Amino acid sequence: MRLEKTETMPSVTGTVAEAPHRPKGISNRAKEPLSGAFFWLLVFLLVYCGRPEDYIPGVAHLHLARVAGIFALIAFVMCAGQLKKGIPRETGLLVLLLIQFGLAAIFSPVYKAHAVQVTVAFSKAVLIIIVMVLAVTTWDRLRKVLFIQAGAVAMIGTVSVLKGKLYGRRLMGVVGGIYANPNDLAIALVLCLPLCLFFTFRARSRPRKLLWAAGTLIMAYGVFLTASRAGFL
Repeated sequence: MRLEKTETMPSVTGTVAEAPHRPKGISNRAKEPLSGAFFWLLVFLLVYCGRPEDYIPGVAHLHLARVAGIFALIAFVMCAGQLKKGIPRETGLLVLLLIQFGLAAIFSPVYKAHAVQVTVAFSKAVLIIIVMVLAVTTWDRLRKVLFIQAGAVAMIGTVSVLKGKLYGRRLMGVVGGIYANPNDLAIALVLCLPLCLFFTFRARSRPRKLLWAAGTLIMAYGVFLTASRAGFL
């Protein structure tokens, strides 16, 4: 029979006491709630903002954003018992807005099919917002979400400036989808400009600072190339 060595530690009175045994598999850090939902949320944001289906052949048939969103919702439902707080009031109002859109689409006298289609597309965003509001509960999680969004949009902006085409002297995104239209591209770049500037000042190493600074400048230049009045404002 093999004997295990017992760890000892000094007690408060100065005598030697046995150290408490930690159960196997239990770490010092408690498991964070909704970790599975948060993981798939990051995957969804990476696919949605980076849009690999627009420049990698064959990826469009996989519907990665839809798959990641479904897994995020499944993980959220499975971990719903870990929630320590209810849905915020603003999120509840957003759900009520979705219900209003659904009723308006059903009873719409003009192009009912398209109204229902737009409402269904909006419902996907509402579901992801609910997961995001309830899963992003720490500053570290928030930083990861902002990092993915800023990095993906900075990459899209850089590729658009370097390889994008001018349509009527306005820059169009080289990537399709939400970045194809000059106005949509400008809005995406403008929203992520402060985030890139934030990561520029937060970066500790000089190469990272230069990388974020270069991305910020290229994105600002791209906004001017789009000639978007809304983006400029």
